[in-house]
Amino acid sequence: MGLFDKLLHRKPTYDHFAAEFIRAMTAAGARDIRHDALAHSLHTGSGEASHYLDNAFRDYLAASPDGRSVVIQQYVRAFVSRTDVPNDYGTCKTELLPVVRDPAYYSLSELTLKARGSDVSKLKFATQETASGLCVAIAHDTPANIVTVNTSQLQAWNVGFDGAFEQALSNLRDKTDPTRIKQLARGLYRGEWGDYYDTSRILLPEIFHRLSLNGDPVVFLPNRTTLFVTGAYDVAAQALILKHSFQIHFEQGHALSPNFYVHSGENWSLFTPPDAAVAAQARAFQYRRMAIDYEQQKKDLDEIHKKEKFDVFVASSQLLKRKDESMFTRCVWTNGVDTLLPVTETLVLLLDLQSKEMLQVAWEKAFPIVSPHLEKVPGMVPVRYRAKTFPAAEQIQSLRNL
Repeated sequence: MGLFDKLLHRKPTYDHFAAEFIRAMTAAGARDIRHDALAHSLHTGSGEASHYLDNAFRDYLAASPDGRSVVIQQYVRAFVSRTDVPNDYGTCKTELLPVVRDPAYYSLSELTLKARGSDVSKLKFATQETASGLCVAIAHDTPANIVTVNTSQLQAWNVGFDGAFEQALSNLRDKTDPTRIKQLARGLYRGEWGDYYDTSRILLPEIFHRLSLNGDPVVFLPNRTTLFVTGAYDVAAQALILKHSFQIHFEQGHALSPNFYVHSGENWSLFTPPDAAVAAQARAFQYRRMAIDYEQQKKDLDEIHKKEKFDVFVASSQLLKRKDESMFTRCVWTNGVDTLLPVTETLVLLLDLQSKEMLQVAWEKAFPIVSPHLEKVPGMVPVRYRAKTFPAAEQIQSLRNL
């Protein structure tokens, strides 16, 4: 830490911590270190497991300036001497905890590894959808490491996903103080557990039904460590959540979901704010996230196709602004070009490349007409469709009549 940081008692940034940690790992003999700044994790050698740095960073910040190097050395020793998750389920089942993720996280992670030349044939994530745009997984959490449990590990334990997940959920319930929700404003709350499982508490919805809310509980999970709660009819709180979540989601890392979710009955489901202006802000938030995910997906697909000499055009999801300042997304489908299309609000068909004649239609309205030409790419999140052929003249006329 620099002199001025010491004098001013500034907390070091994650980037500063990560650089110091990697230097210590290198000095301890670790090789081929790959740092994923977005996921706050390190990968070394050819091992499939990741070294997650969240716990280490938390302890690093909690330590005195003179004690921070000791914290790093403790974690480095644990990482370097790390053993695999025990194959005896009975010895580690109390260390299981549930995690909530965006399905795109797993899909994009696998795609990035493949683009880098890694063998992903044995990479089998164990997840289960809990709501549209959200899935749950299981983590084996020890003071030094957090390892996501995959299907191979479940097979080694001879335990199904449901059984292991119920154990993980029970462990989370045991460590959850239901009062650790801070009221930020009238009808607006934020989880304050501070253990990196705040968002997992949506799996304990009874906590939110105890709050004083205007309507059913609505949550927003801008990143893995932040959970906001309000009521379905509390428009002012929903607007505040979007305002304060922008930086959390897009700049602080660990981005989770751009969506509101409401708990009604027994399930969480997507929620649209009842106020038109707030709903438009929420939609712009979602579009921005989608554009970022599609851009990463396109980058990796282009790299993979280049290596495989596969000639297909990966279309971009363009984020644009109308005259009234509202945001929308669009993609371009060119006649005669084998294309992987993203799902966007607006679809632009480039009818003739020479004359630049175009037809712009809403994707939702166009899809029933053009779907015979579209093949959904399996296992890809966010979703893409391969368009090998172009709509015929009569279909184009139907699109014009929309």
